[in-house]
Amino acid sequence: MFKVTYNDALKLGEILKELRHKKELTFKELEKATGIDSATLSRLEQGTILRINPLILKSLADFYAINLLTLYNLINYITEDDILNYYTTLSTKKELEKEEIEIVPFNSFNEINSTYSKDFLKFPYVSKVCRAIEFNKEYVVIFNPEIKVLNTKDIGVFKNQDDIFISNYYKKEKTIVLINYFDKKITVFNNLSDVKILGKVVAIINYNL
Repeated sequence: MFKVTYNDALKLGEILKELRHKKELTFKELEKATGIDSATLSRLEQGTILRINPLILKSLADFYAINLLTLYNLINYITEDDILNYYTTLSTKKELEKEEIEIVPFNSFNEINSTYSKDFLKFPYVSKVCRAIEFNKEYVVIFNPEIKVLNTKDIGVFKNQDDIFISNYYKKEKTIVLINYFDKKITVFNNLSDVKILGKVVAIINYNL
């Protein structure tokens, strides 16, 4: 059994309710499809079950065709490192596309303002607001545009006019230094206002390994 906090149980419940409503199912219909009794399904959606059977989550993930790790992440059963290790198993673009991620070419990034994900429930640790861009026809960079406050160890996506940088960064007073993730090239800006933080990088995947 997974022991979860009340807040995590509520987060899980909200997602499960959304998934059921998308399929327009009653609890009885879902019980028939999954073998999980409707009372348990109802309590899961309400967030009142704090000891959760992992086999139940497996059944629901299979039925809804989402990644089981997504549900594990919602209840904090797995860590960010666990997820990043999972990413390394996705070694080809075809495998990434199976996760239903819409990957935008790097040179088209500035022209697109919409959310790029199709269904990030199928890609663990990545929320629905995340975006995926292709870099140098070799890497996919996934970042969360809602996270604009970065630590120096974080990798971010930055913008200066029409240029996009995927970098670590350091700042001192009004100066900001970007260290490119891929080639370690250093770019210095003397005015913080010259650089906009677009979000925090969640994962960088080399699908040509």
